[in-house]
Amino acid sequence: MNTYTENNINFNIVMVLGDTHGNNMNIAPILLQKYRLNNNKETKCILQVGDFGMGFTKLNGEKIYLKRLNDRLKKYNTYLYVIRGNHDDPQYFNDEVFKEKNGINNFSNIKLLKDHTLLSLKINGDFKKVYCIGGAYSIDRSVRTQGDSYWSDEKFVLPSLDERNKIGEVDVVITHTRPTGVWPLEKLAIQHWIMKDSQLYYDLDWESGDMKTLFDTLKSNNTSFKHFYGHFHSSKVEYLGEFKHQCVGIDELVEVQFDI
Repeated sequence: MNTYTENNINFNIVMVLGDTHGNNMNIAPILLQKYRLNNNKETKCILQVGDFGMGFTKLNGEKIYLKRLNDRLKKYNTYLYVIRGNHDDPQYFNDEVFKEKNGINNFSNIKLLKDHTLLSLKINGDFKKVYCIGGAYSIDRSVRTQGDSYWSDEKFVLPSLDERNKIGEVDVVITHTRPTGVWPLEKLAIQHWIMKDSQLYYDLDWESGDMKTLFDTLKSNNTSFKHFYGHFHSSKVEYLGEFKHQCVGIDELVEVQFDI
């Protein structure tokens, strides 16, 4: 597990952003304007659930793109924390040597988070813990090109039991996909992809089962938390006991309410 603490920023608003699929210049100002957040008075935090679109262009192009977005976010006093989805090259998130060498860590208002990062954020004077988990399988991997539009190490990786117990209490969990028992419960919508990829059905069951194992540990160590995820391109909220699970749609921004 990795830890990252923002000691010098006091956020007024925390939002969760759904899959963007590379349309990230829309974040500022278009999405901020849509949700009436296009000002520089409030300090805003955006937690993005993956499928940010990293790795689909050459490195220099990605760096230029990130700089332009970083400049826009600074203008609107907004900070962006991104986990990887299945449509992101994992090295931009998990390979610290690559990130340091190529300046990926040098952006003031954008952080591409390593898998299993525990964020400590000061929100209206109080520190909150956000556990960030990247990775998922691509259902359309059978028609994608390895190393160009698909990466074989895209999957979610389950930490050991010892590592899971070290996470402790959290306020928010951000993932790309979801555990078994959380919507969607069926695979009817992806049958045509399963027909093209004989291993896909089993990989998806393995993935959601392993994530459920992680969530079982999290729930045993917490009385409640809020879970946000993307991947399924829909908006859906459900409560399982004291735990809120919310799927965030493409380019959707939702506010995290810590007091309810």
